[in-house]
Amino acid sequence: MTQPPDTVTLSIYLPYAPPRVLCGNGRPAHWAVKNRASNDFHDSVCAMAREIAPTEPLAAVVVKYVSMYCGKQLDRDNLIIGMKPALDALTTARVIEDDSPEFVKDIKVEYERVPHRDQMGVRMEIIEVLT
Repeated sequence: MTQPPDTVTLSIYLPYAPPRVLCGNGRPAHWAVKNRASNDFHDSVCAMAREIAPTEPLAAVVVKYVSMYCGKQLDRDNLIIGMKPALDALTTARVIEDDSPEFVKDIKVEYERVPHRDQMGVRMEIIEVLT
């Protein structure tokens, strides 16, 4: 995706995939287990997002998840479902105004194969869209 030179692109690297219990095909789990995993994931991403947060929240963005995998990759829809707490963390950290369609114009997913399991993770790219 090419972007005009005056737009903002922020990036957060997560050295892990979203918790399996939050992804669509995970084994059924008790609501308290899912809630704790969601809160922990949200808090972790929120701490990283606060470090890169602009002075004013971005009004319109495209969010891109780049999944770096070794072995079987996580399905696109399950990755998006599992990353919901991370998207919410962008709002909490005031990186974006809100996670509604009015502000998050699109969510894209890309995959990169890596040679070793210790290189697996997800990179979130928050790309400002000029309206």
